[in-house]
Formats: sequence, C-alpha cells, structure tokens
Amino acid sequence: MLDTKIMEYAIVYKKGILYGLKEDFVSNVTQKDAGDYPLHFHEFYEIEMVVQGSGSQIFQGEKFPLHVGDIYLVRPGDYHSLHFDEGGLTFRKIQVKEDLLPQWVIQRAANFPNPIIYHLNEEQLSKMITLFELAEKEMANRRDYFMETISLLCELIFTYFF
Repeated sequence: MLDTKIMEYAIVYKKGILYGLKEDFVSNVTQKDAGDYPLHFHEFYEIEMVVQGSGSQIFQGEKFPLHVGDIYLVRPGDYHSLHFDEGGLTFRKIQVKEDLLPQWVIQRAANFPNPIIYHLNEEQLSKMITLFELAEKEMANRRDYFMETISLLCELIFTYFF
C-alpha cells in the first residue's frame, strides 16, 4: 500500500510532471552515488539493468531490492523511484518510445503483472550488456537503417521479459 509521502509525490507528478524523450531511443550507462532518485513516471518504456552496486526500486508503491544482474521494465505511466545504497549503483539503461516497438511487445507489457523484474545469471548478463552496447553503437553511428536495427535489438531485449 502506498504510504502518505508516496501518495503526495504521486499527486504532484500526476498533475503533469513527467519525463519525456527528445529522441525515439536513448541508451546509456548511469552511475549514481548513495542517495535517492525521486518518484516519477514517464511516457516511454525503460529497461534498467544493474551492473554494479545495490539499492532498491519503489515500484507502484512496493519496494524491491536491486543487485548486480537485476533487470527490470518500467512501462509508460508506472510510478517508480530509486534508492542507491552506500557505494552507489551503476546501471545500463534503455529508454524507447512505444512507436519503435512491435505491437506484440506493447500488448504483453500491458497485460504483464507488476513488477516486471528478473535476475540474470552471469552469462545472461554478459549477453544483455552486448545487446545494449550494440544498440548504443547503432545510435551513435546513425548508419542507414539504424532505427530499424535498434528496433530489432529492442525486440530481442524485450524477449527476456516475456
């Protein structure tokens, strides 16, 4: 159940403060020091994968621990916040607009129970990092048909969830 502080945040954010993307696709490595990232939501899909450190995610009012190898999907409109433990947290992140994803991904994501979080073993983590890196290179190089390539890589990444 949402506590009062989270409900207050939700009311503030529901009034229109949300994160948007300037491009159809963004991928990066993010390092955060110990502390908190406030409750928010956005209009795009986000996949985050913990590659170093630990913390927790408050997702739709429920707290989930995060450790190396955890990967999770945040859908448009899902309220979430992050806490970074002592030593911080490093994660790889993909943010993608809905129109870049195939319809089957959108339908499955909409019908999947919360939270959509998994723990990857070392081999799976290594493969997933490779997929993220390939998508980042495609975005940086912007060769012919790079968005089609990114769309296919996103579809591969989403298959881990469904």
